[in-house]
Amino acid sequence: MRTTDINAPYFRPPYVERGLGSRNIVLALLFSIFLPPILLYTAWKSHSFRQRHWLLTLFVGWYAVSLPIAYDPSGAGSDGVRHLLNIYVHYVDMGFGQFMSSSWDILLFKGAPGSNDLFKHVISYFTGGVVGVPALFFPIVGLFYGYFFVGSMLIIFRNLGQRKLPWVFIFLGLCFFLTRNIESLQAVRNPTAIWVLIYGILRFQETKKLRYIALMACTPLIHFSFLLIALPAFAYFAMGNRPMLYAVIFALSGPMNIITPDAMIDFISQVEIGESKALDRSERGRADLEDSAQAFEQQTQGGTRLWRAYILAGYQKVALDILVFGLILSGAYFRMDRFSQSIFSNGLLMLVASNSLWFLGGATGRIWEVGFLLVMAGFLIWRLRPDFSAKKLYVQRAYIFACYLAAIVFIPYFLFYLSRLLDFINVFIFAVPWVTPLLPEAIMTLKDVLRLVLPI
Repeated sequence: MRTTDINAPYFRPPYVERGLGSRNIVLALLFSIFLPPILLYTAWKSHSFRQRHWLLTLFVGWYAVSLPIAYDPSGAGSDGVRHLLNIYVHYVDMGFGQFMSSSWDILLFKGAPGSNDLFKHVISYFTGGVVGVPALFFPIVGLFYGYFFVGSMLIIFRNLGQRKLPWVFIFLGLCFFLTRNIESLQAVRNPTAIWVLIYGILRFQETKKLRYIALMACTPLIHFSFLLIALPAFAYFAMGNRPMLYAVIFALSGPMNIITPDAMIDFISQVEIGESKALDRSERGRADLEDSAQAFEQQTQGGTRLWRAYILAGYQKVALDILVFGLILSGAYFRMDRFSQSIFSNGLLMLVASNSLWFLGGATGRIWEVGFLLVMAGFLIWRLRPDFSAKKLYVQRAYIFACYLAAIVFIPYFLFYLSRLLDFINVFIFAVPWVTPLLPEAIMTLKDVLRLVLPI
């Protein structure tokens, strides 16, 4: 009888590589032109990691085709509207010589008209300057984004369905899943770099192949801020797996300045495009619960929706801290298998960096987001193992209490990202997605549909 080693980095069911026949795959690809959800069904039926990976990546590509984003000369709206306008302004009719000159400036981190990042610069030039069809920008970004997003999710949720799960864990998993989901690809640079970095970390810890470290090192070409954001991941590679050290550093990073503000500002200012960002440093002190409460009160009094006010006040950080300290104090962090623990440890170092770089304003939020995703990924991988048992923990009640309390505090966070997802799902993703670029005036999101049928 075939057996499976549950002490491997992740549990592989015996049927995991049994894929569908080529005839079924070809039919799914053909029908997806009119009914993209058939790719979801085909991926669900397949037990091949590779087939699922490519089928779901193609679905994300079709989703990108149906994005509810149209050309607007004012640039009003989401990040995606401004990215599309940028192609019309800077890249349509751009010559090859200008493209190469701008590429060189970007590689030297000087920036260029239209983009500070090579990833966006190359795709914008290809769609606007070479092909002359700016509408192709998001489908190409979607395929790239989808490959790394889908690959990460397949690794993290590989053991989903192996056992019955409590509702509180399902809710925490949904909070993770909705964060930087497919709707985020319209922002292009930062979310793409996030999933490339996370995919690189997951695959390196899984295979120990150096090419995934090289992949992680390429993230600054997607978003220049990853010169800074990726550093904690490389710090983990240098220091190795030291869970007790990382737990102590994380606990100290909240009230203490582990990184000197002036030294970090000097470091960032050495890069030309980083100099302007350094000038945006926060002049306020380190935020605390009282600051969050004041910010929340101001936002709600100003008419902001509850869940958006919650995000702007930073209460999601409190929710994550509750979960992290619960996992540490209960011993769960120290009882994790090596693979889950390594991903969780990477996340802890990201959170340490976020706590320590509070003076950088927007950058600390981006680093926190990567830390959140990695911490939750490590937790989910560990909790989904078939051999999981809470009885192995040192303080089982602390683990259970932290999960439930964190879930309660995360409720507005869940509502915020659910609302955001509904803003960017066009009804045409369910059928004939290519109608969207042909008839942009026909765009209708799921939230628009809900407004028609519900009194909201």
